[in-house]
Amino acid sequence: MRGPTLDPLGPIAEYHAALGGGWLRAGDAVDIALANTAEPRGEGARVFVQHDADAARTRAAQLQQGGGRTLRTPLDRVIVSVKDNFDIAGQVTRAGSPTRAAAAPATRDAVAVERLRSAGAILVGRTSMSEFAYSVTGTHPAWQPPRNPWRRAEARIPGGSTSGGAVSVSDRMAHVALGTDTGGSLRVPAALCGLVGFRPSLGRVPSAGLFPLSPASDTIGSLAHCVDDCWRVDGVVAGRPLRIRRDRAPRTFRFAVAESLFTEQLAAPVAAAFERVLMLLGRAGASVQRLPLPVFGELAALCADGGITAAEAWRAHGAAGGAIHCVDALVRQRILLGARTDDQRLAQLKRQRAAIVRRFARELRGVDVLLAPTVPITAPTIAEADGDGPEAQRINQRLLRNTVAITLVGGCAISLPCQAREEAPVGVMLAAPGGHDARLFEAALFVESLLRYAQV
Repeated sequence: MRGPTLDPLGPIAEYHAALGGGWLRAGDAVDIALANTAEPRGEGARVFVQHDADAARTRAAQLQQGGGRTLRTPLDRVIVSVKDNFDIAGQVTRAGSPTRAAAAPATRDAVAVERLRSAGAILVGRTSMSEFAYSVTGTHPAWQPPRNPWRRAEARIPGGSTSGGAVSVSDRMAHVALGTDTGGSLRVPAALCGLVGFRPSLGRVPSAGLFPLSPASDTIGSLAHCVDDCWRVDGVVAGRPLRIRRDRAPRTFRFAVAESLFTEQLAAPVAAAFERVLMLLGRAGASVQRLPLPVFGELAALCADGGITAAEAWRAHGAAGGAIHCVDALVRQRILLGARTDDQRLAQLKRQRAAIVRRFARELRGVDVLLAPTVPITAPTIAEADGDGPEAQRINQRLLRNTVAITLVGGCAISLPCQAREEAPVGVMLAAPGGHDARLFEAALFVESLLRYAQV
């Protein structure tokens, strides 16, 4: 692509083609990203808690001078924003909480960050997030959250907890955003902002240097413009790229739709977009079957008193007094709830979950992926979702309903934008049992191609 048709902060493959063809230099892309961040009417001040403009310019110049037009890795000279819960050497890891402002700076990079640097990525700054990553609205009582790109004047939530990361990508401040997903912190903002968000299998990416929420569910993934970009990031931060087939025939794909939970009480735009996806798959010749999947009826027992996540969050933060000083009352309530779960009960919950994980894999045997709306609703306004009142809690629970179910059954998942042109962003979630990330990516590339071909 040349000239005006090229989006320098769009898909990485197009960006790399421009670099390799000599039509663009990494420094040019960095300048555009920094200009978008500094735009007075833009979201930059709400997206970044620390913006490393000078370091990004220097890094781009070094990489361009050292590599010329030769691109040595899938992320060479790619501009990346980093969520505020990753250690970056010399910087304070606040994890979205003012209570950590006086913490000692990290002495070394998190493993995921170190691998991005080694791959030639250009880190442009730390992005804002929900406090301790424990809310999916993206709102924050201590500072203004970035606004969703959809009808920006209406000030809708971006989703969280990777709120700043999502808007850094949607507003062309970075090519991709490094983030985390515990219950839905990448998939929810992807769905609400019209992006792709990937949650890998648990343990696929090393968590060293990550400020934890719940180690039993924390995963490291990305937000991007397309599936291929998430695949590139995953291969680098996992240290082992997934080998995937990109030429599978449509008739070889087998999709399942659960008969309950995921499709209940959907907002009209979400229901219409999801049915459109199913129609396109059927027309293309893929198999789509509705299955009872009773395993999802067993999840309520894992969620009492906040379940494993609240218990582990209490042990990580609350027991040391951090939860008492949370500025987000809803986050504080959730962490304190975890104090009710003693060690014996936590061990029991983990055994129950392990059995459910195994059952999910059995029930989905013979199917490539499960399909579901990522989020049952479109993005509400910040005013509606803010605070800790009943309405804010209801919105948080609705946003989390579908994504957390996949977390509890140990799945890997990816959210793709599936709304019709000019409509509010809606995500379709593809999920597979843990360890089947390659299969998930193959199906996601196929679904993405259908949506783009149909211009949905």
